[in-house]
Amino acid sequence: MSKSKTSIQFATFMERLKPTFMDYFGPWILFFVGAFVQTPIAGIGIAGIILGAFCELLGIIAILIINGYAPALNRGYTPNKMKHGVRLMKIVNKNTMELREINEGDMGILLLRAIIGWFEAFLFLPIVPGLLSLLIINSSKINQRFADMIAGTVVIKVDPVETVNIKDFRMKKSNPPPTFDGDTAAIATGKPAKGPTIDKKLDDKAVDGVFTNPSLIVVGKWIFISSAIYLILAQIVHFVSFTLRRINISFYMFGENYPIGNTAWQLDIVLSIIGYVVLFISCAGFVLYFLGIRNSETKQPLLLVAVFYLFFIIFRIIYIEAVWLSGSFLAFINIVSGYIVIIGIGYGGFVFEILSTICLIVALFLLNKFIRAFNEENQSNVKRFGGHIVLIVFFTLLLATYITGMIAEPSEVFGVVIFYLITLFKIILTFVYLGIFAGLIKLRKIAIIE
Repeated sequence: MSKSKTSIQFATFMERLKPTFMDYFGPWILFFVGAFVQTPIAGIGIAGIILGAFCELLGIIAILIINGYAPALNRGYTPNKMKHGVRLMKIVNKNTMELREINEGDMGILLLRAIIGWFEAFLFLPIVPGLLSLLIINSSKINQRFADMIAGTVVIKVDPVETVNIKDFRMKKSNPPPTFDGDTAAIATGKPAKGPTIDKKLDDKAVDGVFTNPSLIVVGKWIFISSAIYLILAQIVHFVSFTLRRINISFYMFGENYPIGNTAWQLDIVLSIIGYVVLFISCAGFVLYFLGIRNSETKQPLLLVAVFYLFFIIFRIIYIEAVWLSGSFLAFINIVSGYIVIIGIGYGGFVFEILSTICLIVALFLLNKFIRAFNEENQSNVKRFGGHIVLIVFFTLLLATYITGMIAEPSEVFGVVIFYLITLFKIILTFVYLGIFAGLIKLRKIAIIE
């Protein structure tokens, strides 16, 4: 049976709080355990950094499954939402407030909603968790939070299920969706649900033999788009922070006080930590494309891309977090008080920086191999990556500068030259990474081939 417009009851912040908290609680625990074992307080060292990275990865996967995959296959329900009498609905027409049931075709946008919702709640975690959601929901006429506005969803009240039988809560495409509240697909106007289960063009491609599972391609496309946007923003902030820190050091080298505060640096640290999460999410995009494309020979490089990209992430995290491992330092500059280290990197950090860069270069070579094969097979024009060539050139120059700084006899003039050469190459590499991350957006064209 259908409901009239007046019968729709939008869930308030308090009605959404408990099921949302329960949906995010387990993944949050995993993520914060991972973050804790990476800190010096835990005292585990490199093993802690690696273990923490995997805990964070598991937390991200849990968030995506619980808040994206599950409601997409179960009509907008998670077990906690079902138990507490709320469910997600997709807005068809906001003016008439016509809603429809969530279906499998919404999986991509629900995964994006889960990621945005995580950041939305995490943003004010040190102060009041969920503060931003509280403010936005209370200012919305239909009780939407920011993630809902992006995804075009709304949370409504339904009759709760006293005991949720997990056997009845199935997440299998072959089974019909469970019915618990008697709602029809359309609410407010009584019209049937609009839109096919998956995008029409992708459905045709499944029939034609290009894709085995088009919904996975849709999810992968949204993962690449959303993660690339965040990583670009993080690289811009990193460039500003890095430049300001180098200006501070330059003033200090000539006997002046630091003229610039640490606000940009602190923001850079926060965005870098969140960036670890986003990098893991972007890695999942390669796996989804691998699973969704039919031709095994064409897609074979994607699996290796995902493996090398994953090792790039892990080695990069270790390099950033463990850059002060014991070993030889680079350049020294003789300032009034004596020799002061201005560029410090231990052998450990040096090695992991090399390993992470090599893994990224190999991943990009393999990705271009896949794109070339995909274009030839489907007469498409997905652009290949060119950033790996520039990355090789400037990282080699940076590497040569590092080695020169390690083996040459340090002096004041020498230290200044090494300092500014490394600064120059680091800034250039920041923009190279920005271009590489922006290139992930190109992969969306695989989902819209003609």
